[in-house]
Amino acid sequence: MKCKYCNADIEQDAQFCPNCGKDLSKFNKCIKCGELLDSDTVFCPHCGTEQPHEEKDEVKGNGFKKWLLILPIIVLLVGAGAWYLFSDGFSFGDSSNVVVAESVDSDSIAEVDEIENDPVAVEAAEARQAMEEGIKELEEEEAKSEDEGYDSTLSERELTEEDLEGKTKKELELMRNSIYARYGYRFKRDDLFSHFSQFNWYNPTTSDMSTVYSSMSGIEKYNIDFIKKHE
Repeated sequence: MKCKYCNADIEQDAQFCPNCGKDLSKFNKCIKCGELLDSDTVFCPHCGTEQPHEEKDEVKGNGFKKWLLILPIIVLLVGAGAWYLFSDGFSFGDSSNVVVAESVDSDSIAEVDEIENDPVAVEAAEARQAMEEGIKELEEEEAKSEDEGYDSTLSERELTEEDLEGKTKKELELMRNSIYARYGYRFKRDDLFSHFSQFNWYNPTTSDMSTVYSSMSGIEKYNIDFIKKHE
């Protein structure tokens, strides 16, 4: 098979390229021909075989974290509801005293106040609110991780001098290349490739710069040129 970095011929089970020394363990292997493939490759470019894919560990991990947060709260809500139902809603001594349903009107304000002051009902409401807030927090963290390492302003409006004020040459370079990274450009420079590979949204699919550039909006192209002038 071929090394993904230097294209040298290497052994099928090689973990490092003997020619350039790069780590090859992060690449998948084609299930038919054994050639090294990117993790998001659907069809092998060498033999055309479709590759199996699984959900990302991070997605699974986020789902697991949600259930860890929600499950105990659900149990608490169910327990509180059951306690309230059987302690206040039913009388087992006389079947005629079983409360089936009760309408709420203007004369039942006192009963509503009593429910609101019930510690079990209050605890259930607080548990429900905590569950909703916990889910919202997880969703915000996921949304934040999707944008980490990329300034959405680069795609929304033309940059100004103020936007670049105080930034170093390296910061400007990363800012400019983050636009290419957003469009799946596979960087030839190892430092750029390694930097953007740490972000979930980076999905290198092509090394053709012209294809990537033609896919960009006019605002993004303007910002690339604007940043380049200040590097």
